[in-house]
Amino acid sequence: MSKPLCLVTGNKHKVEEFAQLMDGKISWTSLKLDVPELQGLPEEVAREKCRAASKLYNGPVITEDVSFCINSLGGMPGVYIRYFLESVGPDGIYNLLSAFEDKSAFAQCIYAYSTGPDAEPVLFIGQCPGKVVKSAGISQFGAISFDSIFAPDNCGGKTFAEMDKEEKNKISHRGLASAKMQQFFVKGDIKE
Repeated sequence: MSKPLCLVTGNKHKVEEFAQLMDGKISWTSLKLDVPELQGLPEEVAREKCRAASKLYNGPVITEDVSFCINSLGGMPGVYIRYFLESVGPDGIYNLLSAFEDKSAFAQCIYAYSTGPDAEPVLFIGQCPGKVVKSAGISQFGAISFDSIFAPDNCGGKTFAEMDKEEKNKISHRGLASAKMQQFFVKGDIKE
């Protein structure tokens, strides 16, 4: 008997958001696995994380990797956003940019899908452009989130943290990546 498709994460907020984004379109489960935190370019990190998770699970997996790329910092913190948030918090990131006129940034989500341990992961990338702003709103992800300091373009200056889930999911990096992944699943390019 084959294993069900598994979203590999221990973050309950990511599981909730994934469930809302998938809206019953695919059959899946979730599981927390101790996957190494890798370094490198976002696409490299996403592929290797997916490979490692698929080997640990020994079945089909979806992994998620988020980057927060600030243009005036050459794309940093990128895949290291979690460490920046744990070290200085959202306000620290905002303050870090005080010397820069350019506050533009983009949030990026890469969902990586693998059918099993020996399969090459397929990547679904979503990017949401915007800018870093003074903290506003309460993030559903808590202190380890850039939602309160990121205002997507064309949203009237609202941060992700000020949006309800439905509004955010229509334009967010996760929403855009999941739409690409859903299209892949709908086309029947996978075997469940």
